[in-house]
Amino acid sequence: WDSCDAERNAAFFKLLEMASVAFKGHSLYTPCCFIMVDMILDYITTYEKNLQQPNNIELPQIFAVLQQLQHNQTVGFVIALYNLLAAISKLYSKPIFCQPKSSYCGSLTYQVLFHCNSEKVSVRNKACSLFYFLLRKNFEETKDVERMKLQSTISLCKLLSCEQKVKGYSNLRNSLAVVRDYAQKEEDTLKELIESAVHQVSRLLRFNEQLAENDQNPQVMAELFLKIAHSYFHTPNLLMTWLEALAAHHKKSECWVEAALVHAQLACIQVEYFLRIQVHQFPVDFFSFRLVFPECNLNSIPEDTIFSEDEFANCTLENIITHIHTAIDLLKQANQFELVLVLYSMLSEIYMAHSMLADLVECLAQYSQATTGLMKANKDTRLFSTYFRVVFFGKMFGEEDGRQFIYRMAAKENLMTVQQYLKNIVSKTYGADEEKIEVLGNQAIDKASLDPDTFYLQVASVSPYHEESEEKRSLFQVHFDVDKFLFESSIGKGDQQSKKKTIFHVVHSFPYINSRLEITKTEEIILTPLESAIDLIEDRVGKFKAELNVDSHHDVRINQLQQLLQGSVVPMVHEGPLKICETYLSKESRDNHPPEQIAQLEEAMSEFIKLCGFGVKLVNQVIELRHLTEYEQFQDMIEKHYKIMREKLRGFLSNELQ
Repeated sequence: WDSCDAERNAAFFKLLEMASVAFKGHSLYTPCCFIMVDMILDYITTYEKNLQQPNNIELPQIFAVLQQLQHNQTVGFVIALYNLLAAISKLYSKPIFCQPKSSYCGSLTYQVLFHCNSEKVSVRNKACSLFYFLLRKNFEETKDVERMKLQSTISLCKLLSCEQKVKGYSNLRNSLAVVRDYAQKEEDTLKELIESAVHQVSRLLRFNEQLAENDQNPQVMAELFLKIAHSYFHTPNLLMTWLEALAAHHKKSECWVEAALVHAQLACIQVEYFLRIQVHQFPVDFFSFRLVFPECNLNSIPEDTIFSEDEFANCTLENIITHIHTAIDLLKQANQFELVLVLYSMLSEIYMAHSMLADLVECLAQYSQATTGLMKANKDTRLFSTYFRVVFFGKMFGEEDGRQFIYRMAAKENLMTVQQYLKNIVSKTYGADEEKIEVLGNQAIDKASLDPDTFYLQVASVSPYHEESEEKRSLFQVHFDVDKFLFESSIGKGDQQSKKKTIFHVVHSFPYINSRLEITKTEEIILTPLESAIDLIEDRVGKFKAELNVDSHHDVRINQLQQLLQGSVVPMVHEGPLKICETYLSKESRDNHPPEQIAQLEEAMSEFIKLCGFGVKLVNQVIELRHLTEYEQFQDMIEKHYKIMREKLRGFLSNELQ
């Protein structure tokens, strides 16, 4: 230690950090660790004055070594390590508790809480003592324990969400009780502050127990993560920590869109920090986040609260860029190219404003690739999410009994697979036998008639619903910012058959940062048989307009258009239009119905015939221009049936509409 070369000494501690990794599992590992502890103790006592300087490079590296030494150690070594940590906490309390944005307090509290849960009483006693000592030193330096309170919660969050997490935390609970007992001998102010810090950690453990109880139910887990995150509204650092845990949960469940939206929200919070706390201009239009996440919270930082710098230690330009990049990668996995393009636009603005030209070149190249991907996806059969209304019935569900949700599922899922998925979740979460799980039909349920020992599910496929006509919307727009869903069912039989539309309103809009949303309102619209017929034909007209609204033959989705034509003109598949005309537009029937509705049906039918003709001609042109000979035989059959249907339907229309 004769040399005062700080860089040389820091490099030596970096070597110790590497050695602490390289020697793990070796017979000499423990002796090496003892030697490292002696070296560090010698250095921190000899060069205390140098290490107190705000920007020294040795102390951070010493803490990096200590962090490597904490795991997989003998009891004897851990006790020796705690003697060293106590010495460091006493000698360097100012850098630990007063230095802005330092990581020392976080490093210490992580180790302390880890060992507070140890099975070894002697280790727990050392950890409890140091935890209490750190709280006292924090108070001595700053007259509060805010840094310890914040870092304890962050450290516990990390322990609860790490891959090697332990499900049982009874020892940690006992340790917290010991620390609370230590505080009883302090004067009132410090005692109350310590009790508050311990209460916050205990509260977090209770949240963890709820998570453990529902670890087989991804949607409920996500709701709990959100609930915990929102409970830290006045602590932005913890809010972001729990949102990151939520994103990790979604990735594990392969909910790529939900995970991406969480990262978009995290980027938004950090942009808000620059705009409101730092009062700096930021190149990204703050409201652009709503183009990616319709219900992105643009007010995540409370206006009436004064924050310490620690709260926003992670709010940096680099982290904003990282979150946006992560969201882009996740959205690519979900083929959400429209949202990818919005995020690339954000990145390009950031790179332009900060003259990050190399990054800008790469960003624009990726933007171009994403645009090409979007064009290709729109030409092909593009699949979007499926949606299901799910209701839980039965006393066995507890608080979930009677609640109904809309679940957003992958495009490949259908009614059968979703029913089985939900059965598996119920079985794993509640330990229910398969014969005790029953799927009910989609009709009104008399709860009094249900077996109290059985789990009941009601599952129905629903579709996004918008007030205005969907012919004005692309398929992407139909599935974006949607908070209403439609379920249709038939009433009556034969000529008197009509339709009931049930519209479910949900609490937020999809896509959202959870894949299920609770239904808050239900509307029912019962159509007369004639209104049902009008609705059927107008719906078919809307689908034709959506398929025919293309700029060139390259954009025509020939498979979808042929399927739509087949379902419209081939009687053995769909005889609806002709049957409707015979029922309502024949001379004998017209006078039996309201004239305005007959006129509406006649106009819709005329438009339907016209669009079928356009569709037939367009497919013929596409087959010729693209040389798609494999479609010719099927198209000939469709065209033949179209001509037959057209001649039959024209006989029911007024001369001016034929």
